[in-house]
Amino acid sequence: MDLKNVIYTGSKDKSIYNCFEQQIMTLCYFFYNEYWKLFIENSITCTKEERRYIDEIIEFNTNISIMATKYYGIQCEPIPCDSELTFDKDQIYFIIMNLQDYPYTQKIEEEGEHCFLIYGKSHDGYLVNDVYYNVTDFTFDVEQYEKAKKSVYRVIVQPDFKPLSDYKNQVIQKLKCNYYDEIEKVRKIVKEKELYDYHSSLLFDRVQLIYSFIKKDVLLVENNYMVEPYMKVCLNILDEVANNIKKVWFSLIKSQLKYETIPRDKIEDKFEEISRYLEVEKRVKNEIIQLLLAKDSLKERLEQQLLEYLEVDKVDDTRSIYEDHEGLAVMLLINYWEEKNENVELDYILYKELQTYGQYKLVTYENILRGGM
Repeated sequence: MDLKNVIYTGSKDKSIYNCFEQQIMTLCYFFYNEYWKLFIENSITCTKEERRYIDEIIEFNTNISIMATKYYGIQCEPIPCDSELTFDKDQIYFIIMNLQDYPYTQKIEEEGEHCFLIYGKSHDGYLVNDVYYNVTDFTFDVEQYEKAKKSVYRVIVQPDFKPLSDYKNQVIQKLKCNYYDEIEKVRKIVKEKELYDYHSSLLFDRVQLIYSFIKKDVLLVENNYMVEPYMKVCLNILDEVANNIKKVWFSLIKSQLKYETIPRDKIEDKFEEISRYLEVEKRVKNEIIQLLLAKDSLKERLEQQLLEYLEVDKVDDTRSIYEDHEGLAVMLLINYWEEKNENVELDYILYKELQTYGQYKLVTYENILRGGM
């Protein structure tokens, strides 16, 4: 099968997707023109078992190989590493290779492995698709390949695989798994047990994975329910939450370089900051669920509150608010929304350039969800 010029659409940010994920994503995109279901069961949990280090109590579940089989019928079957690679049946191979043996990673000093796909052979060598390095027809010398330390897998697509017709329930279940609750448990354990020791690289990885998981959650909804303008607002806020987590990640690395060992008060501050952002994540995910279920959403409440305020049964979103109110009188509507929504503080400046009821509702909606973030 020709993987030349096959590069999946969407972000290729290496801080969101590692090389293993990117190759699996490429396979799913090649066979099904999508890959979002790979992340439908991602979860973060705070383990209850005794641990010595902060990073050890934060556990992540990805199981991307299992997801590829479950949701796309794609399996990677291990074969002997010295097997001859044949392509008479358009075979694709998933390769995990020692960094020092792969041309694009030979200059990386630390130990590790890199993943890529082989899909054919020319007179010069094996043809490689490696989206991580943005190449789809790199030629890997056969002799160099054979000498390399590696694991080899044959890609198999189940011929009788049938995807579900609808994944709405799976998406809702995924969104119910917010990360705020688990990080709050982590914060509690850290304080109660004075658990301030950490492996620096692993701690940074854990924070980076929170950022990555939120970005993948955005991907799930974006690929299914992006038409609704209120949904777009939710996704923009989630994206902002993720970017704020990324800033904390870099800030922790900076503190490590500055102090060699991050002081406990700095660790507490950073986890409190993460939790504050994730509180918004939880609120927004709950709202997305209500939008998908079409009941009890903030959107519905704001619409109903507007009708009550105007004492009408219906209002056109395109109607100018200034047809019913003069000048600063619109502040009364803003005050009304504040009172009806847990005394949230709404800044009038945000409304100054707006004209319609629809615009007013959308800005109010966004600011209540953001919660001053």
